[in-house]
Amino acid sequence: MRKSVRLFIVAILFTGIAHAQQPRQDKIELRPYKPGYYDNDIMKGIEQYKQEEKKVVRKPIYKIDVSQLPYYPKSVNEFTSWWKNQPISQGNTGTCWSYSSTSFFETEVYRLTKQEVKISEMYTAYWEYVEKARRYIRERGNSNFDEGSEGNG
Repeated sequence: MRKSVRLFIVAILFTGIAHAQQPRQDKIELRPYKPGYYDNDIMKGIEQYKQEEKKVVRKPIYKIDVSQLPYYPKSVNEFTSWWKNQPISQGNTGTCWSYSSTSFFETEVYRLTKQEVKISEMYTAYWEYVEKARRYIRERGNSNFDEGSEGNG
């Protein structure tokens, strides 16, 4: 009995599969391309913008020669020079705020104590990111945890 039921189920499945695989008689119709929204609206707007851009009238540029004025500096020696560390390339670190703030603190230390110090920019940036992570967790993701900050961060 079981064999006949299994055989019957297999026969029904095979029949369904055999009839489901009949070739379709679709017709292919080639239609000519008709410009639509992109060509009629977007491209026309771009072409119109480019034409308007070409019609822009350039305003005259006025320049003045200040070399004859009494307050125009003649050389770099006329400026007061202050001590500073040599500039450091920050590359693509996203921590320019740390470099500028650190440079400010170094020059202030020199101005107040006459000691030439070198402060690590990444030390400040590291602890700023630690504090950002704490705030991000405390506020459950509702704060910025990305590159950048401010010198007063």
